[in-house]
Amino acid sequence: MPKRISELQRKGIERDIKAGKTTSAIAAAHRVSEGTVKRVKSALKADQKAGEVKSAVAAISQKTTLRPEDFSSVMLRLIESLTDEDAMKTPIASREGAARTATAIINQYFQNYPPSMEEAAEWLINLPGFSPGAFAAILREKYSAG
Repeated sequence: MPKRISELQRKGIERDIKAGKTTSAIAAAHRVSEGTVKRVKSALKADQKAGEVKSAVAAISQKTTLRPEDFSSVMLRLIESLTDEDAMKTPIASREGAARTATAIINQYFQNYPPSMEEAAEWLINLPGFSPGAFAAILREKYSAG
């Protein structure tokens, strides 16, 4: 059975990963296998993803605005938690919780950053089965009565 690495070794490996050193250089410097470095790297990525989700959940629960630059990465992490139970460590206990959180984040995003007319038009055009004629008919029906 391989020897477990110490907390000090793990922190040193994480520091070198963050510094952008190669797997082989890190393994040699810390006298561990490349597999060990890869496992630490994988755990580090999972912790970073979980941190992103945790901060989004905190923002939603505290009614704090999620920054637009964080939106995509947080949504990707939530999608991962919906599709792969082992994809990450998450502060969300269930798929239903992840779906509720994703919905809350999307709602908050659109309240704080409404789409432009061009963006909304692009979304409509890209909907499966979208018909400009049918859409125009719906608009005429809805707004001609008012």
